[in-house]
Amino acid sequence: MKMKKITILLTVMCLWTYTSMAQSSKTTTEQSEIEDELVIDDDEEAYERVYTYVDVKPIFCKGASPDSLDNFIKKNLKYPKDLVDSLDWKTVCVRFLVDKKGATSYHKVTEPLHSVLDKEALRVAKLIKFEVPAIYEGKPVKKQYHLYIDFE
Repeated sequence: MKMKKITILLTVMCLWTYTSMAQSSKTTTEQSEIEDELVIDDDEEAYERVYTYVDVKPIFCKGASPDSLDNFIKKNLKYPKDLVDSLDWKTVCVRFLVDKKGATSYHKVTEPLHSVLDKEALRVAKLIKFEVPAIYEGKPVKKQYHLYIDFE
């Protein structure tokens, strides 16, 4: 009985040490992404793991230039130019989930700029569908994605 308690205690201590070491080795950017976790509804799919780091990031348009997502965003953005000209900072960050099929959901503005521009950034982000989902260990996985939309 005593040996079982010691084994459990050692296991818990090892796990705690491993977790502490893993957390302390994260960079500042990684820490902010972990602390700003993706919040999703209570449905069956929600219990699957959502990845922040993957082997292959989602691909917007297979075979196209790396700028294809930027071009899509620029083509679809509609906003008052005079409003943007009056602002010093011109970028909105939208976070969302890319599922195993490349569809996006659970969109949220994480770095707001102005209510009009935030709504427009959300509208355009909701139009995005990735042709290739994120890949981890050879399998499609859900990925948390941060998209910075520049209003130029």
